[in-house]
Parts: sequence; C-alpha cells; structure tokens
Amino acid sequence: MNLDEPADNSCINIFRTDHDDKFCQGCWRTLPETDHQDQVTDLKKADVAALPERRRREKG
Repeated sequence: MNLDEPADNSCINIFRTDHDDKFCQGCWRTLPETDHQDQVTDLKKADVAALPERRRREKG
C-alpha cells in the first residue's frame, strides 16, 4: 500500500450481488464497503481495496 497515491476504487458501476447477497459481482465489495467512499480516508479505501482480490481467490 502506497499512501502517496490515491487508493484504487474497484467499482465498475455495476452493483449486482452474488447469489448469497454477500458481495457485488462487479467489484467484490459488500454494500457497507461501497457506501460513502467519497467520505473515507485513503487508508480505509486501501484496506477495502485489498479485500476483493482475496474474495475472488476464495470464491474460485
């Protein structure tokens, strides 16, 4: 994580949950993780940005 650069936003402007209603199929974030992204710190955004790749790997 490089705090000198803005955190990536994995949003692709499609919010559709998986069949378990846990994660967005577009960005693999939960609904609470997508809320108020314009109001959270870059550190928090970076923490959230690391989650989708791990979820994709776990889901298979």
